[in-house]
Amino acid sequence: MDRTLMDNLNIRKITIGDSKMGMTYQLGIKYGKVKVTSIIRDENAFHLWGAIHYLVYAKDIESGAEGLWKYFVNQPITVELDITKKNDGTTTSP
Repeated sequence: MDRTLMDNLNIRKITIGDSKMGMTYQLGIKYGKVKVTSIIRDENAFHLWGAIHYLVYAKDIESGAEGLWKYFVNQPITVELDITKKNDGTTTSP
């Protein structure tokens, strides 16, 4: 699978619409017969068309096939990044 898009934000979860009542997609969570494997902000779409695209990739649990599952264009989206706590108590975005 070609994933040449910038994945430098380390997105862990996105919520489409209202941050409390919207639809949430999170890494590693199963939605029906698929499991979310990555969430990417498509920087190329922004540079080419000025549109903010978020791409959600998922893997079919039964067949193992993986690919683009959903995408969202110019929607109100809350983004949660993956932050890892170090042993010294500081945090970093991996």
